Order: sequence, then C-alpha cells, then structure tokens
Amino acid sequence: MCSLPEYRRKMIPLALIYLGMQGGIKKGKPYKRAELSWVFEDNLSSRKLIEAAGGKIYKTYRIYEKSLISNK
Repeated sequence: MCSLPEYRRKMIPLALIYLGMQGGIKKGKPYKRAELSWVFEDNLSSRKLIEAAGGKIYKTYRIYEKSLISNK
C-alpha cells in the first residue's frame, strides 16, 4: 500500500484497506476475498500492514536476474 511518508504512521494505509473491504461487501457485490499481491518480500512495512488487516501471506514471488550477454 502506497501512501505519503507523513501519513504512514497515521493508519491511512490500513484505512484504505478497510474502505476497500467495505465497498466489496455492499449489497450486490458478494465479494468474500481481496487480493493484496505483488508486495516485495523485503517490503516488511506493507507485509505487516496486510497481516494487521487480517491477510495471510500464502505465496512468495521472487525476481532473479541473469545476464544474457556473455563476457568473453
């Protein structure tokens, strides 16, 4: 969840998650789950926020890098 640094400690990102969840449970929108994915493994602040909102980390994506040019 992105927010300006001055709002991060004021629970604004958690409020955004909450409001999104509330919008999903309105009449006519039978959503039971939400996806908060593509959070980098080392982004601990976002991962903690997702867990604080009741989210479960069930999958980890990793990005590897390999040069395609040979250094001969």
